[in-house]
Amino acid sequence: MEFFAFNGEAASRYGVAGAVLLHHFAYWVEHNEAHGKNIHEGRAWTYNSSKALAKLFPFWSQSQVKRLVTKLHNDGAIEVGNFNEKGYDRTLWFTLSPEVRELYGSLSSIPKYDTVQSKGRNRAEHGVESSQQYQITTKQTNILLPWESDAFIGAWNTWKQERRDRRYKKYTARGEQATLHDLQKISGNDETVAIAIIHQSIAKGWQGLFALKNGKQKQTGFNGDKLRAHIESLANNHGG
Repeated sequence: MEFFAFNGEAASRYGVAGAVLLHHFAYWVEHNEAHGKNIHEGRAWTYNSSKALAKLFPFWSQSQVKRLVTKLHNDGAIEVGNFNEKGYDRTLWFTLSPEVRELYGSLSSIPKYDTVQSKGRNRAEHGVESSQQYQITTKQTNILLPWESDAFIGAWNTWKQERRDRRYKKYTARGEQATLHDLQKISGNDETVAIAIIHQSIAKGWQGLFALKNGKQKQTGFNGDKLRAHIESLANNHGG
């Protein structure tokens, strides 16, 4: 059983999924820096394709990896470059932003995500504070949420519980991820609309999620202040 490490502070800034991938980059940047490898512009870099990264992290698809990399880059966690010798080679290179290097402190303290035995060995060798390092196992499925607010998490968990209560077919990991992707599309990438769509399906007893009737939020019965109050309620009462 493989375990994958991530930094707690990174997770609070970039989400758990982003922190796991960021930890991978941090480990290899440190490794290359220590061995004087892949040095460009005065810094160590690591490189890999999204296809290869998806094989390293089997709970993510290639498209999920691409979205994670883009998000980490947009959030200023990593820098992306191209130092390939052949012009047609589009393999991307990654290094840590100054903010993330400061977050990790000494890069030599980064444990490699690996097996349980390796986790213990790295912690013993590097003296890693257990309160800031966490692991996930490949037997767990890490679902990427389009929004990570308490309001959306509460709404999504309520929707899944509603499906269980109505004895609808349980989502597979792939099915849940696909449904979230569809929800993001039909809501126009608007979190408030997405939450309203979820409530609409709960209220009507539907098995799926569909665009708001006539494209209007009022059809859900949660217009204006009432919708905002509902979102705040979800944020205060969300559960797994």
